[in-house]
Amino acid sequence: MNAIPNYVKIKGTFYDELTDPKKVGRFRSWLHNVRYQELRNSVKRYYKKGDVVLDLACGSGNWNRDKIPVVGVDINENLLNFGLKNGRLSKKIVADIYRIPLKSNFADIVIMSEILEHVSEIDKVLAESKRVLKIGGKLITSVPYDSFPSPHLALFTIHCLVKGYIFGDPYYKKFCGHINRFSMRKIRSLLANHFKIIEQFPEHMLHIFTIAEKV
Repeated sequence: MNAIPNYVKIKGTFYDELTDPKKVGRFRSWLHNVRYQELRNSVKRYYKKGDVVLDLACGSGNWNRDKIPVVGVDINENLLNFGLKNGRLSKKIVADIYRIPLKSNFADIVIMSEILEHVSEIDKVLAESKRVLKIGGKLITSVPYDSFPSPHLALFTIHCLVKGYIFGDPYYKKFCGHINRFSMRKIRSLLANHFKIIEQFPEHMLHIFTIAEKV
């Protein structure tokens, strides 16, 4: 599922450290925190008490500061356990998102945030996310805005080159496992093959949020 180098070995605090300005600098901390804030806002627009929320490749569920009950699916158990410990996840499932071990029509909301840039078979992942989503349920996605006029690709490339080739970090040498790039049109077109698009917007011109519905 995940093209991130050694992802299954990443420690549980990995994503928390990416939001700490003392560890990653103010800009990178801000970059992650504003995306989490936008994801929280998007979930709140559609979430109703009692809804089943399923976060695919969720990491440690850092966006969920309000501690909404969330079922988290990921291949890294360290991250899942850390999310459970901190109340961001209510249940963990150690699994690959190409084959989710849940029944069809399981969730009212499915979240895939910063995932599709890592997967080799996007249509297969989208079909599986559609299977576990109820009719009328919402899919909330975000991906890096990797095309003009966004500055994301240039900033991300420079950062990876510096961290990877000057500081010798293999994670960044492989561009953090990013194998796909997106424009607003491209991600919209991919999602439209499986869902009805109901909302799309560029978050600070750095990430693309798209909300879709299973019809």
